[in-house]
Amino acid sequence: MRRIYLSIWLVTAFMVLTQFTVANAWWEKGHRIIAANAAAVLPQEMPEFFRGNAATLVRLSVQPDMWKEFGTELRRSESPDHYLDVEYLAPSPSEFEFQRDRYVAMRKINKTMDPARVGMLPYRILEDFQKLRGAFAQHRKDPSNTSIQQEVLFYAGTMGHYAGDTAQPLHLTIHYDGRVDSKGSVKSAKGIHSLFEGEFVRDHIEQQDSAPFVPAPERYEDLRHAIRQAFTTSFAEIDRVYNLEAAGQLKNPDSQTLEFGRRRLAHGSSFLASLWYTAWVGSKDLDLPDR
Repeated sequence: MRRIYLSIWLVTAFMVLTQFTVANAWWEKGHRIIAANAAAVLPQEMPEFFRGNAATLVRLSVQPDMWKEFGTELRRSESPDHYLDVEYLAPSPSEFEFQRDRYVAMRKINKTMDPARVGMLPYRILEDFQKLRGAFAQHRKDPSNTSIQQEVLFYAGTMGHYAGDTAQPLHLTIHYDGRVDSKGSVKSAKGIHSLFEGEFVRDHIEQQDSAPFVPAPERYEDLRHAIRQAFTTSFAEIDRVYNLEAAGQLKNPDSQTLEFGRRRLAHGSSFLASLWYTAWVGSKDLDLPDR
């Protein structure tokens, strides 16, 4: 009898876990769309192995969220890299002080509040970009080395997640899951975060819907300026997301709301493709030591 009870418990647990995994996977959809459409506009001058591994880049683009499920310590260290609550630093991203690196930023922020509360997203993008550019430079030196190719794909794919986060306006504000007051208490629109990036995308947007809005990548001459510009463009759309939620448009969208969502995802794809392209072009001039 105990074995019967155990079997029933295992079947039930499996069903619950399966349902949870499927439901949670839908929230990956936006990141997959962003990475897939970024890969689709890569120019021929980029390495063939890179252009031919779109499926790997797409799969890796969702991993940083999964890492947060691997353990408590990892969740605590990883989570701040997914957002920047801009209002703690400046009225808008165009005005916040971009520090030399994350540790300088953390020391300055720590004078008034916990840096984890503010977020480190721009610094994560800078760091991952430099990893990718360096791996591309190694590939130029040893183009047949498959382990270097795998390293390139890993850095590019996972960086895709953070680049994609910039396309979500609610990743850049203290009002990330509802309008908050001066004490940080949510006063309205609780749950808007998952409604916009989860249910709205899951139910109403497909990869091919966003693809026409993704231009060919450009080379960024000033990476910090490009990051700031990507943040500023998304930050300007915060009120629109809230207005759409108030009008019921995130659940029953009209054509304008659908286009807004498609363009938000395309913004992420364009930013990501340009980061990849800039890393590749810049790797040509990166002088690495022989080892």
